[in-house]
Amino acid sequence: MTINNKPETEEYQLGEETLSTSHIQEEITTCTVHEQGSKRGKPLLVSSDGFRYNVKKKQNNSVLWTCSSRSVTVPCYATVIQKGNDFVRGASDHKNYPEVSLNQKISIYMQVKTKANENVYESTTAIAKTARQDHIQLNEPGLLKTETLARIANRKRAKFRQANPSDLNFVLDQDFLNCQDFLVADISQNNARHLIFATAEQLQLLGNTR
Repeated sequence: MTINNKPETEEYQLGEETLSTSHIQEEITTCTVHEQGSKRGKPLLVSSDGFRYNVKKKQNNSVLWTCSSRSVTVPCYATVIQKGNDFVRGASDHKNYPEVSLNQKISIYMQVKTKANENVYESTTAIAKTARQDHIQLNEPGLLKTETLARIANRKRAKFRQANPSDLNFVLDQDFLNCQDFLVADISQNNARHLIFATAEQLQLLGNTR
């Protein structure tokens, strides 16, 4: 007769599982004030989580910022209260979606407008490319294209340009054009006007030709 000695079943007392006290640290939201960040050149508050705010009210050392979303059907009442360099978000949540790379987008936009005014003879495309290179990160989405930024720069310059002449009797503002040594002839004849521009080097080359 064969006897199989099976081991006795051993019982282990399982203690209660210890709950982890670790948690995912919430990313801290920072705020940046762009003094002329809005399209109308007004102060704009930009949060790092992709929202923009306009000034609602100023009182003593406090500023009340409200979400810039202008949706009629779904109005957003999110606010931020600024006291000095401290920013506290209000109780209302946003009803609109955040914008990707918003802080970089506003920084590029402001640099393009500023450089377009400071360097009136520089190519707006070159200004736009430089601004993107200064603020863009590798594969960063949501940023304005160079062509769009160049159009913004041209619109900004338009208010500083003189109006287009309506007839041939216009006055040529050489100080504005910075061309005192570039205009060599202004000839009016037979209901036509001819403006001839040339540098000293171009005139010398022309004089040496046969």
